[in-house]
Amino acid sequence: MKKYLLNYATREFIYSQKLLTKSALENGIDDCFIYGKDDLIKTDFYRNNLEILESKRGAGYWLWKPFYIYESLNKIDDGDILFYSDSGIKIIKDLNVLANLANKKVILLFVDGGLHRNREYTKRDCFISLGCDNQKYWDSYQLMASFQVYKKNKESMEFVKEWLEICCSKNNIDDSCLDNKINLDEFKEHRHDQSILSLLAIKNNIEIFRDPTQWGNRLKLNEFRENGEFIENKLYLEEFVYSNSSYPTLLNHHRKKINLLNYCLDRYGIKKM
Repeated sequence: MKKYLLNYATREFIYSQKLLTKSALENGIDDCFIYGKDDLIKTDFYRNNLEILESKRGAGYWLWKPFYIYESLNKIDDGDILFYSDSGIKIIKDLNVLANLANKKVILLFVDGGLHRNREYTKRDCFISLGCDNQKYWDSYQLMASFQVYKKNKESMEFVKEWLEICCSKNNIDDSCLDNKINLDEFKEHRHDQSILSLLAIKNNIEIFRDPTQWGNRLKLNEFRENGEFIENKLYLEEFVYSNSSYPTLLNHHRKKINLLNYCLDRYGIKKM
């Protein structure tokens, strides 16, 4: 079982991507798939989806994400593990605990540690288009699209392919609203690929796990809590603890556009003065 990490970065995130790649190879990953827009524009997929992929938001509404996850799954062997990570993440502990879990569960998707409901971050058109316009989907929690894990097999390939195909529909992924559909009362904004992923996970009865970044610390089992760790709002949420998630904080989700200086300081273990 080989373990791969996939990441993608636009130019402003290049040094964040380099830091992620380095941290991955130091924490259980065997090899990395590293992509950027220069790679994307050479593909037929880019030419066939220009209207979406040339949008400024998410460097193309994040459509490149399911595309490259599907492409990468096609490149690895059955039974191998693929991690996808946004470039604004640094891996801080060994990922073998998740690789072993994925080997059993096939697909690992994680709740967004902020515990936002889909009704807040999914436009009504998307609920309707996916056949998910009811309370069950409205009230479920949004997932992270920034970090995902897949064991390659027929199930994971079919799931990612469906996600990709739905994301290729402009009406599903972008911010437009057709026919003046009324969004739900709590609606704030559409979260594009993440909104679609969240609904598909429910439709496919996929088990959801704790956010493995610092933002999921408040959802930890007691034995994985650490003194002085970051806890959003300084409060563990006992009623929302994910009992299926037996792992510590594995990732630092910093979301930063790291510059060359900070990359070099981190790479060589030099503390800023």
